[in-house]
Amino acid sequence: MGSPRGSFKGNVSLANFVAVTKAGNEDLLRWKSFDLTGIDAVLEPLKVAVAEVALADFFSRLVITPVSAANFTFTTSFFT
Repeated sequence: MGSPRGSFKGNVSLANFVAVTKAGNEDLLRWKSFDLTGIDAVLEPLKVAVAEVALADFFSRLVITPVSAANFTFTTSFFT
């Protein structure tokens, strides 16, 4: 079986994003729009180029807990 092949050329936008606390009563991270434009990506050989990155109306709350852990660590676990 060979390596996966594919490519993408275009733009990606993520609008009105909000990540909240587990209780849901505080925003941790939010933005109105996050845009990647001029994307040129290829899987084999791996190549990714992005012409422009734009972030509008951005908010981030960093909280350090009593055990010296940052809330951002918990937020990023969603993406792994």
